Amino acid sequence: MSPVDEVGGNTFPNAAIVRIFRSAPEPDTATGALGVGFLVDDRRAITCAHVVAAALGLDGGEPSDSARLSVDLPFRSAAGDPATTPRESAATVTARIVRWGPSQAPDGNGPDVAVLRLERLVPGTGPARCVDMEPAKLRGYAAEIIGFPAGRPQGIWHEGVLRGPQAGGQVQIDRVGAGYRVTPGFSGSPVWSRDLGAVVGMTVRAERGEPAAGFMIPLSQLVASWPPLAALARPASPFRSLNPFEEAHAAAFFGRDADSDHLARVVGQQRWTTLVGPSGCGKSSLAMAGVAPRRRAQQDTVAVLRPAHHSTALGGLAAVVLDLLEPDCPEAERFARIAAVADEIGSHGLREVAARVLRVQGATRLLIIVDQFEELLDEESYDAGDIEALAEALGAKAPPTVGVLAVLRADFLGPVLAHPRLGLLAKKRIEALEPMRQEQLRDVISKPVDDLPAIAYEDALVHRILADVGDAPGILPLLSFTLAQLWEDQRGGQLTHDAYDALGGVRGALGSHANAVWEQYVDEAKADDDREGDPDGQGNEDGNREVEQRRQVEDAERLLTRLVRTPVGTDTPLRRLVTRAELTEGEWLIAQRLAGARLLVISWVRTRENTGLPGPGPAGPRLLRRPSSWPMRRSSPAGAG
Repeated sequence: MSPVDEVGGNTFPNAAIVRIFRSAPEPDTATGALGVGFLVDDRRAITCAHVVAAALGLDGGEPSDSARLSVDLPFRSAAGDPATTPRESAATVTARIVRWGPSQAPDGNGPDVAVLRLERLVPGTGPARCVDMEPAKLRGYAAEIIGFPAGRPQGIWHEGVLRGPQAGGQVQIDRVGAGYRVTPGFSGSPVWSRDLGAVVGMTVRAERGEPAAGFMIPLSQLVASWPPLAALARPASPFRSLNPFEEAHAAAFFGRDADSDHLARVVGQQRWTTLVGPSGCGKSSLAMAGVAPRRRAQQDTVAVLRPAHHSTALGGLAAVVLDLLEPDCPEAERFARIAAVADEIGSHGLREVAARVLRVQGATRLLIIVDQFEELLDEESYDAGDIEALAEALGAKAPPTVGVLAVLRADFLGPVLAHPRLGLLAKKRIEALEPMRQEQLRDVISKPVDDLPAIAYEDALVHRILADVGDAPGILPLLSFTLAQLWEDQRGGQLTHDAYDALGGVRGALGSHANAVWEQYVDEAKADDDREGDPDGQGNEDGNREVEQRRQVEDAERLLTRLVRTPVGTDTPLRRLVTRAELTEGEWLIAQRLAGARLLVISWVRTRENTGLPGPGPAGPRLLRRPSSWPMRRSSPAGAG
């Protein structure tokens, strides 16, 4: 069998295989490989320390910092390097040692693990997919290993079955039938599970007698020896925490299949559809990850307009249309082009612009999703003429080849319908989105994990989370945040009850995290204590610290207050974005700290100064408060969370 063959529907990580040759006193690739390693990222590879010792001629000592290994990558893909023919000889490269396992124990008998770093990138190569699974759960899984023993310079395959772990943690591998046994030349090779489609460990040794048994170091021990491997071995999280799903995340979007199908049909039939639902029910995710890909499959092309990301409503529409019309527009020309497209739309409507978009995109219809439609009620950001121009463009001047899906919070439906221009559009077709039912929430919790190998919830944890969620309105952001945290805290491929308890459950996870961040970065509690004990700071050796603490609290309170606005005609607070120019240095520092803790988002967006409107200036970052149910502390502004 060739390493490029398909195995059980998954491809063995041939592009990750590294052969290790005798490297001291001189590199010697002619007499055959001494062992194997495998890439875990673009340049770092894992192998056995005893293979490295043999290659360097070490006799019980540690390799020097200047030691270099001669290695090659025999199965690199010609597709990764156009100059390489499929049968061209392997790429040879030197590597240095960045982790030496034996030195991790005081007696020098630490793990038989070494981590190498290639001194250059090799085209056509790539990392192996690894999963960290409890060794006991690997029993009975089929395994495949490639080695390069003496006389087999092109490689030979071993097929085995994984058994249980030994007392020292290594996992036994029994040979299948009369196949090739594990011998010298296999050490350091990845153990590939055809069942999981991933590497589960590293070949380390074999017994010489009968029955023929090999042994591997499971991935959990490799991670313990070199912790950075944990992040490399873990699949990307399928959970979005406090961020909405976008079209790129459609494959991990669960729980709204029926709603997505229904709304996509409606949007395909209507010129304007308003999706209305309570805060925290997943409206934006449904529009982006549910409706957009379904409409794209029906030959729509999709533009997403978030009003608050733009200084003017019409300029925002022009910007997202330009992304489709001129996707390769140079950044230096972009602001002038946005202004030109805005002028054309304002004067003549969308008909000609949309026709050009459809030609460029090879589509039959343009779907414009206006997310957070209620942001257009903000009279401080958008004047009446701007809203009038947008309403004309999306309403009376929109051709039949343009459809609109507006996403609106239910508590803003009344004010929007009462608006003289927006109301006429919003009422054309209203689709109500209800909070998820228990069976939908179960899909949100379980299906993203069900689709991943070697990762699972502990018994009864899904049922427990569901019970905690109940039927509370607006619970979806809290659930999503909790699941994302559980993912980060997984152990041995399991999302655990212990981690869930430590988070405080669904209702406590975000509040605990937010308050911990507040105390860490704002230090409000300590400031309060200092004020109560010595309100004037007299006799306090840390008086300067007290002043600084008070200033931080004031900066944080002002920042959070800026992120909320109550539009005229409603008592409901509206989230708003804030430019860097609006903040003091102290407020900006707090914003950066809270963003680092994932409680705010800082992003670069186009402002009035750089969209062709008066006043030149560079693009500025804005702060977007994440949707959350952060229970604010007593000195924080009501409604800011």
